[in-house]
Amino acid sequence: MANHPSLLDVVFILSKVRRINCVVKSDLAKNIFLSPAIKAANYIVNSEDEELLNKSLSVLKSDDSLLIFPEGTRTKDSISFHKAPFYMAIHGAKILTPIFIDMNPRSLQKGVKWYKTPKSKIKYQTQQS
Repeated sequence: MANHPSLLDVVFILSKVRRINCVVKSDLAKNIFLSPAIKAANYIVNSEDEELLNKSLSVLKSDDSLLIFPEGTRTKDSISFHKAPFYMAIHGAKILTPIFIDMNPRSLQKGVKWYKTPKSKIKYQTQQS
């Protein structure tokens, strides 16, 4: 479980963890460029029903890792978690690894154009508990 301050979070985490599945935003599964990769990787599409819970629990019980952002979206100014990721953790995870991502200055945030990048160098750090 990780907070999600920018578009780069997924890329960095997926590059460091082997055999990891991921819950992805349902709109990305409709994207002409990303949809084939999401299907090929067998990622779980975020839906509002029990299918999301069942697929996620199945991944966790098969000893694969599952990346999920408990906020359900990119972090704005405050962090607000949904309860479904914690249900998944309690009922399926053998190990829970919280990851805190700090990006300074903030960039690639929700609602901000990707080309509106800060003038200073971006520092990106993660902390695992």
